[in-house]
Amino acid sequence: MLICAAELTTAYKVVKHHQSFSSLDCTTKLNAVMYPDSSIAAKQSTARTKATAIIKHILAPHSIAQIKTEVEKVPFYGISTDSSNHKAEKLFPLLIQYFTEKEGLQIKLLKIDSLPNETSDTITSFCIKSLQDQNIPVQNIVAFSGDNTNTNFGGRDSQAFLIEKQIKKIEKSVITIVEVKNVLQDTKKQLSDRLINKYLGNQTTQLYNKLKNEGTINTSQSETFDKETGDFFNTAICYLEQWTEPMTKFDVFAWMILNDIPQWQQVEETTKYLNEKDIGIDDSMYEEFMYLKSFIECEISDEWKAKNMEAKWKHFF
Repeated sequence: MLICAAELTTAYKVVKHHQSFSSLDCTTKLNAVMYPDSSIAAKQSTARTKATAIIKHILAPHSIAQIKTEVEKVPFYGISTDSSNHKAEKLFPLLIQYFTEKEGLQIKLLKIDSLPNETSDTITSFCIKSLQDQNIPVQNIVAFSGDNTNTNFGGRDSQAFLIEKQIKKIEKSVITIVEVKNVLQDTKKQLSDRLINKYLGNQTTQLYNKLKNEGTINTSQSETFDKETGDFFNTAICYLEQWTEPMTKFDVFAWMILNDIPQWQQVEETTKYLNEKDIGIDDSMYEEFMYLKSFIECEISDEWKAKNMEAKWKHFF
């Protein structure tokens, strides 16, 4: 049993530190010489061939099973891939990204495969099939990261540009979950306003009015266009509502953005949430809250509100 554990650990070490499997051909022999009094070192035989089998048939399936178990517990996740040339092969790793309250942001390698080309259809099929093969629900994908181009994702129309500006806010190096939710809520409001006002962007509106005035499109086609654009906005709004719903439980931390003077009742809700997670809060918190409240009363201004959450707390401390 101890020998098996040693062989598994040796194989895991190679993967963990990105070492060559070939290095194991001499490692096990060297261990036997260096530790002659160890029966485990003498009997261990984790050379390249055996280690490869352990990694492929034991460690890798176990890792994938862990990923599946964790992803089943989260409401959404993102994926990313990009090509890497290895001689004549185009290798594509598929990474899956998700957040857990206990471990935080997780980025795991789900699969790596060689593909014949880099077309959008090939990459899409690879991603979807890899997820389906592991019974990971494709409908829970909320983000995809590829190379830095808009070729595969369409042009920069008015609505895409709006969403792109909001994505850039979320992609800041430091941002909290409550700030993410605020950005998404702001995006949803902007889309709702555009739906109400039937705003499609200046260039689109000008072209649309020109086609109507010239008689290029008839009344029926115009009504169809209006309906489909309305459906687009409604679909986008419903989508945001669906994926911001799981964030509702973090509303107890909203006061920590410090755009307004915090109230003790808000902090009490936060402490209740933390206590339910077995994170103890002592009585000194009330005095600390009063000090924070006095500090915010002196600092609050438009300039203060323009700062991100991290900058505010850094300034406070």
